[in-house]
Amino acid sequence: MIYIVQLLCPARHCLIGALIGPDFSSQQEQKFMGYFHRLVADEDINPWCHTCGSREIRAECRPTKYRTMEEAKQAAKELEAEQMETRRHIDSIRRKASRQ
Repeated sequence: MIYIVQLLCPARHCLIGALIGPDFSSQQEQKFMGYFHRLVADEDINPWCHTCGSREIRAECRPTKYRTMEEAKQAAKELEAEQMETRRHIDSIRRKASRQ
């Protein structure tokens, strides 16, 4: 079983996520949270949702339907591409609104 750990706002917009193999442990979840906090401290990522603006962020870890990391990575790549397109669309709308 492959797991996904994510930082989510209440609307379930994902700030950052990672796939974790079948040897998932709470130590790995803590490592992920430490990584996130370093990204925030180094100002590499903002600690709020860029989609809805929420500053309420929580970690979530859930099993996926995938049995191998290869399957999970392929699905993640496809979802990432979809999310990038959504992000471009949102940014375009915001740019148009700011010009009016």
